[in-house]
Amino acid sequence: MNVRSNVRLISSMSVLCLMLAPAHAADAKTTGKSDLSLEIGNRFWIGQMSYDYKLFDNKTGLMDSRLRWSDVNTLSNETTFRVTHQKSGVFLKGYAGLGANFGGSLDDEDYIYNYPTPDGPFTGKFLDTYSRGSRDTNFYGVVDLGIAVPLPQQWPLHLSGFVGGFAQKQSLLSKGVRCNADEANQIACQAPPGAVIVPFDQKSIGFETTMYGARAGLEAVLDISDQLTWRNEAAYVFAGNFKLEDSHYLRTKELGPTPNFVDDGNGLDGYQLETEISWAFTGSLSVNAGARYWRLNSGKADGVAGAQLPPDQRIRENYSRSKIDQYGVMVGLAYKF
Repeated sequence: MNVRSNVRLISSMSVLCLMLAPAHAADAKTTGKSDLSLEIGNRFWIGQMSYDYKLFDNKTGLMDSRLRWSDVNTLSNETTFRVTHQKSGVFLKGYAGLGANFGGSLDDEDYIYNYPTPDGPFTGKFLDTYSRGSRDTNFYGVVDLGIAVPLPQQWPLHLSGFVGGFAQKQSLLSKGVRCNADEANQIACQAPPGAVIVPFDQKSIGFETTMYGARAGLEAVLDISDQLTWRNEAAYVFAGNFKLEDSHYLRTKELGPTPNFVDDGNGLDGYQLETEISWAFTGSLSVNAGARYWRLNSGKADGVAGAQLPPDQRIRENYSRSKIDQYGVMVGLAYKF
Protein backbone atom coordinates (compact mmCIF):
# COMPACT_ATOMS: atom_id res chain seq x y z
CA MET A 1 0.00 0.00 0.00
CA ASN A 2 1.53 3.36 -1.03
CA VAL A 3 1.50 6.73 0.74
CA ARG A 4 -1.58 7.93 -1.17
CA SER A 5 -3.52 4.85 -0.04
CA ASN A 6 -2.43 5.47 3.57
CA VAL A 7 -3.74 9.03 3.40
CA ARG A 8 -7.08 7.86 1.98
CA LEU A 9 -7.46 5.25 4.71
CA ILE A 10 -6.67 7.66 7.53
CA SER A 11 -8.94 10.32 6.01
CA SER A 12 -11.84 7.86 5.76
CA MET A 13 -11.44 6.77 9.38
CA SER A 14 -11.14 10.39 10.52
CA VAL A 15 -14.43 11.22 8.81
CA LEU A 16 -15.98 8.27 10.65
CA CYS A 17 -14.80 9.77 13.95
CA LEU A 18 -16.48 13.07 13.10
CA MET A 19 -19.71 11.32 12.08
CA LEU A 20 -19.83 9.56 15.45
CA ALA A 21 -19.11 12.73 17.41
CA PRO A 22 -22.75 13.93 17.85
CA ALA A 23 -23.45 10.89 20.02
CA HIS A 24 -21.39 12.52 22.78
CA ALA A 25 -22.92 15.98 22.60
CA ALA A 26 -26.02 15.39 24.70
CA ASP A 27 -24.04 14.00 27.66
CA ALA A 28 -21.42 16.75 27.48
CA LYS A 29 -23.95 19.62 27.65
CA THR A 30 -24.62 18.99 31.33
CA THR A 31 -20.96 18.95 32.43
CA GLY A 32 -20.38 22.71 32.35
CA LYS A 33 -16.91 22.25 30.90
CA SER A 34 -15.32 24.29 28.16
CA ASP A 35 -15.69 22.90 24.67
CA LEU A 36 -11.92 22.49 24.24
CA SER A 37 -9.19 21.35 26.61
CA LEU A 38 -5.46 21.35 25.96
CA GLU A 39 -2.79 19.32 27.71
CA ILE A 40 0.91 19.70 26.97
CA GLY A 41 3.77 17.86 28.59
CA ASN A 42 7.36 16.79 28.57
CA ARG A 43 8.74 13.36 29.37
CA PHE A 44 11.88 11.26 29.13
CA TRP A 45 12.04 7.79 27.59
CA ILE A 46 14.90 5.74 29.03
CA GLY A 47 15.43 2.26 27.66
CA GLN A 48 17.15 -0.14 25.33
CA MET A 49 16.77 -1.44 21.80
CA SER A 50 17.81 -4.36 19.62
CA TYR A 51 17.99 -4.54 15.82
CA ASP A 52 18.13 -7.86 13.97
CA TYR A 53 18.98 -7.49 10.26
CA LYS A 54 19.07 -10.48 7.90
CA LEU A 55 20.23 -10.40 4.28
CA PHE A 56 19.03 -13.09 1.84
CA ASP A 57 19.99 -14.20 -1.65
CA ASN A 58 17.29 -13.35 -4.21
CA LYS A 59 17.71 -16.62 -6.11
CA THR A 60 18.09 -19.19 -3.33
CA GLY A 61 16.35 -17.45 -0.43
CA LEU A 62 19.25 -18.47 1.82
CA MET A 63 20.60 -16.07 4.44
CA ASP A 64 23.93 -14.56 3.38
CA SER A 65 24.52 -12.21 6.30
CA ARG A 66 23.14 -11.25 9.70
CA LEU A 67 23.86 -8.10 11.70
CA ARG A 68 22.56 -7.95 15.26
CA TRP A 69 22.66 -4.80 17.37
CA SER A 70 22.15 -5.75 21.03
CA ASP A 71 21.73 -3.92 24.35
CA VAL A 72 21.82 -0.47 22.75
CA ASN A 73 20.94 2.19 25.34
CA THR A 74 18.41 4.88 24.41
CA LEU A 75 17.58 8.23 25.99
CA SER A 76 14.99 10.59 24.49
CA ASN A 77 13.18 13.77 25.45
CA GLU A 78 9.58 14.08 24.22
CA THR A 79 7.08 16.90 23.91
CA THR A 80 3.48 15.69 24.17
CA PHE A 81 0.12 17.29 23.44
CA ARG A 82 -3.57 16.44 23.54
CA VAL A 83 -6.48 18.62 22.38
CA THR A 84 -9.97 17.36 23.26
CA HIS A 85 -13.36 18.64 22.15
CA GLN A 86 -15.45 17.91 25.23
CA LYS A 87 -18.88 17.90 23.60
CA SER A 88 -18.04 15.49 20.82
CA GLY A 89 -15.31 13.39 22.44
CA VAL A 90 -13.04 13.96 19.43
CA PHE A 91 -9.36 14.46 20.27
CA LEU A 92 -6.02 15.07 18.59
CA LYS A 93 -2.94 13.80 20.38
CA GLY A 94 0.69 13.12 19.71
CA TYR A 95 4.30 13.50 20.66
CA ALA A 96 7.69 14.21 19.11
CA GLY A 97 10.98 12.97 20.49
CA LEU A 98 14.68 13.63 20.04
CA GLY A 99 17.33 11.49 21.63
CA ALA A 100 20.49 9.44 21.46
CA ASN A 101 21.44 5.80 21.02
CA PHE A 102 24.68 4.70 22.67
CA GLY A 103 26.55 1.65 23.91
CA GLY A 104 25.65 -1.92 23.11
CA SER A 105 27.30 -4.03 20.46
CA LEU A 106 27.07 -5.24 16.86
CA ASP A 107 27.65 -8.85 15.82
CA ASP A 108 28.29 -9.32 12.09
CA GLU A 109 27.93 -12.86 10.71
CA ASP A 110 28.43 -14.03 7.10
CA TYR A 111 27.40 -17.41 5.67
CA ILE A 112 28.38 -19.46 2.64
CA TYR A 113 26.83 -22.56 1.06
CA ASN A 114 28.45 -25.52 -0.72
CA TYR A 115 31.79 -23.77 -1.11
CA PRO A 116 34.32 -26.20 -2.62
CA THR A 117 37.26 -27.15 -0.37
CA PRO A 118 39.80 -30.02 -0.42
CA ASP A 119 37.69 -31.70 2.27
CA GLY A 120 34.46 -31.32 0.32
CA PRO A 121 31.75 -28.64 0.07
CA PHE A 122 31.56 -26.29 3.08
CA THR A 123 28.31 -24.75 4.36
CA GLY A 124 28.25 -22.55 7.43
CA LYS A 125 29.33 -19.35 9.11
CA PHE A 126 32.66 -18.26 7.64
CA LEU A 127 32.91 -14.88 9.40
CA ASP A 128 31.82 -13.67 12.85
CA THR A 129 32.92 -10.32 14.30
CA TYR A 130 32.10 -8.02 17.22
CA SER A 131 32.01 -4.21 17.13
CA ARG A 132 31.40 -1.80 19.98
CA GLY A 133 28.35 0.47 19.88
CA SER A 134 28.96 4.21 19.79
CA ARG A 135 26.72 7.29 20.08
CA ASP A 136 24.21 8.39 17.44
CA THR A 137 20.76 10.02 17.13
CA ASN A 138 17.07 9.09 17.24
CA PHE A 139 14.11 11.18 16.01
CA TYR A 140 10.46 10.04 16.11
CA GLY A 141 6.89 11.29 16.24
CA VAL A 142 3.25 10.20 16.44
CA VAL A 143 0.01 12.05 15.65
CA ASP A 144 -3.44 10.48 16.22
CA LEU A 145 -7.04 11.57 15.69
CA GLY A 146 -9.58 9.75 17.82
CA ILE A 147 -12.94 9.71 19.53
CA ALA A 148 -14.17 8.54 22.92
CA VAL A 149 -16.59 5.64 23.13
CA PRO A 150 -19.91 6.84 24.70
CA LEU A 151 -20.10 5.37 28.20
CA PRO A 152 -22.09 6.39 31.32
CA GLN A 153 -20.45 9.42 32.93
CA GLN A 154 -20.32 7.77 36.35
CA TRP A 155 -18.13 4.98 35.06
CA PRO A 156 -14.43 5.21 36.03
CA LEU A 157 -13.40 3.61 32.72
CA HIS A 158 -12.98 5.66 29.52
CA LEU A 159 -12.41 4.00 26.14
CA SER A 160 -11.29 5.60 22.87
CA GLY A 161 -10.30 4.58 19.38
CA PHE A 162 -7.84 6.43 17.16
CA VAL A 163 -6.07 6.44 13.81
CA GLY A 164 -2.94 8.31 12.87
CA GLY A 165 0.62 8.12 11.70
CA PHE A 166 4.08 7.23 12.97
CA ALA A 167 7.56 8.21 11.76
CA GLN A 168 11.08 7.54 13.02
CA LYS A 169 14.63 8.17 11.85
CA GLN A 170 17.10 6.16 13.86
CA SER A 171 20.89 6.08 13.55
CA LEU A 172 23.32 3.53 14.97
CA LEU A 173 27.12 3.52 14.83
CA SER A 174 29.68 0.87 15.72
CA LYS A 175 33.45 1.10 16.06
CA GLY A 176 36.28 -1.39 15.88
CA VAL A 177 36.31 -5.07 14.89
CA ARG A 178 37.11 -8.08 17.07
CA CYS A 179 37.13 -11.63 15.73
CA ASN A 180 34.71 -14.16 17.16
CA ALA A 181 34.95 -17.90 16.64
CA ASP A 182 33.43 -19.02 13.33
CA GLU A 183 32.95 -22.37 11.56
CA ALA A 184 35.69 -21.95 8.94
CA ASN A 185 38.86 -21.85 11.09
CA GLN A 186 39.04 -18.03 10.95
CA ILE A 187 39.78 -18.07 7.21
CA ALA A 188 38.04 -14.72 6.65
CA CYS A 189 38.92 -12.91 9.88
CA GLN A 190 42.53 -14.15 9.62
CA ALA A 191 43.07 -13.84 13.37
CA PRO A 192 42.23 -15.99 16.41
CA PRO A 193 38.99 -15.46 18.35
CA GLY A 194 39.31 -12.43 20.62
CA ALA A 195 41.85 -10.64 18.45
CA VAL A 196 41.09 -6.96 17.75
CA ILE A 197 41.85 -6.33 14.08
CA VAL A 198 40.43 -2.78 13.89
CA PRO A 199 40.86 -0.39 16.87
CA PHE A 200 37.72 0.54 18.79
CA ASP A 201 38.18 4.23 18.01
CA GLN A 202 37.67 3.64 14.26
CA LYS A 203 34.22 3.57 12.65
CA SER A 204 33.20 0.20 11.24
CA ILE A 205 29.46 0.03 10.43
CA GLY A 206 26.62 2.56 10.65
CA PHE A 207 22.86 2.11 10.19
CA GLU A 208 20.49 4.98 9.37
CA THR A 209 16.91 3.72 9.30
CA THR A 210 13.87 5.73 8.21
CA MET A 211 10.40 4.32 8.94
CA TYR A 212 6.90 5.71 8.62
CA GLY A 213 3.39 4.31 8.39
CA ALA A 214 -0.22 4.46 9.43
CA ARG A 215 -1.40 3.25 12.81
CA ALA A 216 -4.71 2.46 14.50
CA GLY A 217 -5.41 1.61 18.11
CA LEU A 218 -7.36 1.73 21.33
CA GLU A 219 -6.87 3.68 24.54
CA ALA A 220 -8.27 2.82 27.97
CA VAL A 221 -8.12 5.23 30.91
CA LEU A 222 -9.13 4.18 34.44
CA ASP A 223 -9.86 6.79 37.11
CA ILE A 224 -8.43 5.15 40.22
CA SER A 225 -9.19 8.22 42.35
CA ASP A 226 -9.79 11.95 41.90
CA GLN A 227 -6.03 12.45 41.49
CA LEU A 228 -4.79 9.12 40.13
CA THR A 229 -5.43 7.75 36.62
CA TRP A 230 -4.06 4.75 34.72
CA ARG A 231 -3.79 5.01 30.92
CA ASN A 232 -3.15 2.09 28.57
CA GLU A 233 -2.67 2.28 24.80
CA ALA A 234 -2.17 -0.32 22.06
CA ALA A 235 -1.59 0.60 18.41
CA TYR A 236 -1.00 -1.47 15.28
CA VAL A 237 1.40 -0.01 12.70
CA PHE A 238 0.62 -0.96 9.11
CA ALA A 239 1.09 0.00 5.45
CA GLY A 240 4.47 1.45 6.30
CA ASN A 241 7.68 2.23 4.47
CA PHE A 242 11.18 1.19 5.49
CA LYS A 243 14.55 2.43 4.27
CA LEU A 244 17.95 1.40 5.61
CA GLU A 245 21.15 3.20 4.62
CA ASP A 246 23.97 0.91 5.71
CA SER A 247 27.50 2.31 5.79
CA HIS A 248 30.36 -0.21 5.78
CA TYR A 249 33.19 2.24 6.47
CA LEU A 250 35.90 -0.41 6.08
CA ARG A 251 34.75 -1.49 2.60
CA THR A 252 34.68 1.79 0.66
CA LYS A 253 37.41 0.65 -1.76
CA GLU A 254 35.23 -2.29 -2.79
CA LEU A 255 31.74 -0.78 -2.44
CA GLY A 256 32.26 2.94 -2.97
CA PRO A 257 31.26 5.89 -0.77
CA THR A 258 28.88 5.46 2.16
CA PRO A 259 26.09 4.60 2.49
CA ASN A 260 27.21 1.71 0.32
CA PHE A 261 24.23 -0.57 1.02
CA VAL A 262 20.64 0.71 0.71
CA ASP A 263 17.52 -1.39 1.40
CA ASP A 264 14.01 -0.16 0.51
CA GLY A 265 10.64 -1.73 1.24
CA ASN A 266 6.98 -0.88 1.78
CA GLY A 267 5.91 -3.71 4.08
CA LEU A 268 6.61 -2.12 7.48
CA ASP A 269 4.28 -3.23 10.26
CA GLY A 270 4.35 -3.82 14.01
CA TYR A 271 2.78 -2.70 17.26
CA GLN A 272 3.33 -0.02 19.89
CA LEU A 273 2.24 -0.44 23.52
CA GLU A 274 2.18 2.05 26.40
CA THR A 275 1.04 2.09 30.00
CA GLU A 276 1.22 5.17 32.24
CA ILE A 277 0.14 6.27 35.71
CA SER A 278 -0.67 9.97 36.23
CA TRP A 279 -0.99 11.76 39.56
CA ALA A 280 -2.53 15.24 39.53
CA PHE A 281 -0.99 17.05 42.49
CA THR A 282 -2.74 20.31 41.52
CA GLY A 283 -5.85 20.96 39.45
CA SER A 284 -3.80 21.33 36.28
CA LEU A 285 -0.32 19.88 36.84
CA SER A 286 0.36 16.14 36.91
CA VAL A 287 3.39 13.86 37.13
CA ASN A 288 3.47 10.73 34.96
CA ALA A 289 5.40 7.48 34.96
CA GLY A 290 5.04 4.47 32.71
CA ALA A 291 6.54 2.01 30.25
CA ARG A 292 6.63 1.53 26.49
CA TYR A 293 7.34 -1.34 24.09
CA TRP A 294 7.63 -1.11 20.30
CA ARG A 295 8.11 -3.96 17.82
CA LEU A 296 8.62 -2.99 14.17
CA ASN A 297 9.15 -5.37 11.25
CA SER A 298 10.54 -4.12 7.95
CA GLY A 299 8.90 -6.70 5.69
CA LYS A 300 10.81 -7.55 2.54
CA ALA A 301 13.22 -4.75 1.53
CA ASP A 302 15.09 -4.84 -1.78
CA GLY A 303 18.83 -4.33 -1.37
CA VAL A 304 21.41 -2.49 -3.46
CA ALA A 305 25.14 -2.94 -2.88
CA GLY A 306 27.47 -0.19 -4.04
CA ALA A 307 24.55 2.21 -3.83
CA GLN A 308 26.65 5.32 -4.57
CA LEU A 309 28.46 3.80 -7.55
CA PRO A 310 27.36 4.39 -11.17
CA PRO A 311 24.11 2.48 -11.91
CA ASP A 312 25.84 -0.16 -14.06
CA GLN A 313 28.17 -1.06 -11.15
CA ARG A 314 25.50 -1.51 -8.50
CA ILE A 315 24.59 -5.03 -7.36
CA ARG A 316 20.95 -6.03 -6.87
CA GLU A 317 21.19 -9.64 -5.76
CA ASN A 318 19.75 -9.52 -2.24
CA TYR A 319 16.79 -8.58 -0.08
CA SER A 320 16.59 -8.08 3.66
CA ARG A 321 14.22 -8.42 6.60
CA SER A 322 14.68 -6.53 9.85
CA LYS A 323 13.13 -6.70 13.30
CA ILE A 324 13.51 -3.76 15.70
CA ASP A 325 12.55 -3.85 19.40
CA GLN A 326 12.51 -0.71 21.54
CA TYR A 327 11.43 -0.64 25.18
CA GLY A 328 11.89 1.30 28.37
CA VAL A 329 10.37 3.48 31.06
CA MET A 330 8.94 7.01 30.81
CA VAL A 331 8.69 9.79 33.35
CA GLY A 332 7.44 13.35 32.89
CA LEU A 333 5.12 16.24 33.68
CA ALA A 334 1.94 17.47 31.98
CA TYR A 335 -0.12 20.66 32.32
CA LYS A 336 -3.80 20.89 31.43
CA PHE A 337 -5.32 24.25 30.37
